[in-house]
Amino acid sequence: MAAKVVRAMLPKARFVSVYAKPAGRALADDVLTEVSQDTWIVLPREAE
Repeated sequence: MAAKVVRAMLPKARFVSVYAKPAGRALADDVLTEVSQDTWIVLPREAE
């Protein structure tokens, strides 16, 4: 996973996520919205 690589390169960095699924939740320090693992997230720019 790319987040694990970046976290190893920048151990003092704070990781923030708008959306997090259970499988990736441990990689983020702060999360705005937690969703179930089977939820498909459609961002506004992808809705067209």
